[in-house]
Amino acid sequence: ELVLAAVDRIGEACIGRLQGDFALVIWDANAQKLLAARDAFGVKPLFHTDAAGLLLFSSHIRPLHRDDTVDDEYVAGFLSGAAGAPERTIWRGVGSVAPGTLVRQRGTVRARAVFWRADHFLPAEQSDERGDRDRFRALLESAVRTRVQDGERVWAQLSGGLDSSAVVALASRLCGAQLGGTVTLVDSMGEGDERAFSQAVVQQYGLRNEQVTDFWPWQDDGA
Repeated sequence: ELVLAAVDRIGEACIGRLQGDFALVIWDANAQKLLAARDAFGVKPLFHTDAAGLLLFSSHIRPLHRDDTVDDEYVAGFLSGAAGAPERTIWRGVGSVAPGTLVRQRGTVRARAVFWRADHFLPAEQSDERGDRDRFRALLESAVRTRVQDGERVWAQLSGGLDSSAVVALASRLCGAQLGGTVTLVDSMGEGDERAFSQAVVQQYGLRNEQVTDFWPWQDDGA
């Protein structure tokens, strides 16, 4: 209702100002166009396909694919761990709205627009290092608190890198017992094993840690 009211008042420009995770499809009656958008990081899924002159959207891919013709390029990228185009899916003929993207359909004309990208945000030319640091910390703490709902236990992925370690450390300090544990994906190829770093965080905060070793998609799991 909030998003509909915002679109009714100021149009599609409001979508780039939405915070949080979302996937939405809206009919903008004032502008006589359909809008479909997905949150900046693609947390919520949104798929689409053309069928008999209709543009169909769904938050699940299963209702949209009509046969079992796979997109070989997507599968190859998935198995090799290579990041493919975010608009592709495993089924040929079914696309995905890319993260941070708006799809606009007016009549037979379709267009796409990116409303959020990380490189749209550049460092200020005049900045105060101490002030920037304090603001970043405050924003990060706010984000972690937002993800931990009152009374619910949560888990965090912990790779051992700076990003996940900072999130886990903050969650442990701010939320205490609500942090149920951590999950570490262990890659033993090359120098991909970062357990030395993830274990340091686990031991520091006394956290439960479950590990999944060598999770490569091409590996037969026996099932």
